Amino acid sequence: MVNKLLTPQTSTPSWMSDEVENETWEPKPGSQASPTQPAIKPLPAEPVQRPASAAPVQQIPAEPTAKAPPIEAVRAPSAATDIQHSPKDLGALFAKRPLVLGESEADYDELLSKVTAAGKPTDAIEALWIKDMVDLVWESQRLRRLKASLLMKAGQQALTNLLAKTKDAGQVNGVRVFSVPELITAYAAGEAAAVAEVETILRRRGLDIDSLMAQALAEKLDDIERIDRLIAGADARRNRALSELERRRDSFARRRRFTAQDVTDVG
Repeated sequence: MVNKLLTPQTSTPSWMSDEVENETWEPKPGSQASPTQPAIKPLPAEPVQRPASAAPVQQIPAEPTAKAPPIEAVRAPSAATDIQHSPKDLGALFAKRPLVLGESEADYDELLSKVTAAGKPTDAIEALWIKDMVDLVWESQRLRRLKASLLMKAGQQALTNLLAKTKDAGQVNGVRVFSVPELITAYAAGEAAAVAEVETILRRRGLDIDSLMAQALAEKLDDIERIDRLIAGADARRNRALSELERRRDSFARRRRFTAQDVTDVG
């Protein structure tokens, strides 16, 4: 009785029966089964039974895979046409800007970039001519600003002399609102009350702002004429540099045409 209980009772699987054991399995088309030996149906995998007292299997979490670093795009090498965008890289001559007090480096660089993009220099010589043209344009514009500032200063001085002779200058309804310097500053800024006050004073004397500025121009005429000559000289040098650039390009174009014609004649 004891031996009977201790003997393990194993049941015969259904796939080991005589009917299944003698069953042949037809291979699928395209399989590599031997033509002389019948293909045997593969046996199904028998599930593994673990005893109840066995410890549970601990699953080890998979380590996260490290992300590959992003691939940076490879930039193409700079082309030869970079001279058209940054001519100041050619040397110290282009790195220095002909600026005076109150002038902006950003404004000069913007002008240099626009003129260079329009001129499209093909070599250092053409870049030098374009740099000269930019400097002459900058100088001409500066002289025009200085001439305008000179006229403005002369006009303010003439207006100051006129208002100093007016007793009620800067008064509104008998109440002083502006001093003479404050009235001139407010008038130059375009404040409505100051403009109305100055125009009223000028009408009383039979004047207007144009006659006042004509008086200022007459006082500074010699200085303005000298500035105009400087402006004309800068413009003439600019035009001469532009003509030299065009002449050089025409010469190269003619030379290329003659060379191409010679090659065609030889062929």
